[in-house]
Amino acid sequence: MLNKDNIQDQDFRDEEIVFPVSYVLKVIVTQNMTPERHSQLIEEILLRKKIPYRFENTKLSKEGTYLSFSIFITLINRLQMKELYSDLRSLPWIKLAL
Repeated sequence: MLNKDNIQDQDFRDEEIVFPVSYVLKVIVTQNMTPERHSQLIEEILLRKKIPYRFENTKLSKEGTYLSFSIFITLINRLQMKELYSDLRSLPWIKLAL
């Protein structure tokens, strides 16, 4: 889990993850660009990391402040997972990724 206020590698310490693993990645962003531009920038990271993905849906928050993307991904190992979350963390408009 990535939360810019409390980034902890220990979030997964007590859980064993068996790779390859597929799950829906939820990415919440501030609504400061078009949804298409946000998805394009997220997609660039996924392509660079060679992570298979499929955008499932996009949802605007009730107040219109945030936009969330649900993206089905498959990761092949822990290093790829760490690098993905690190790259997502580098984007200032991402509020949360889990």
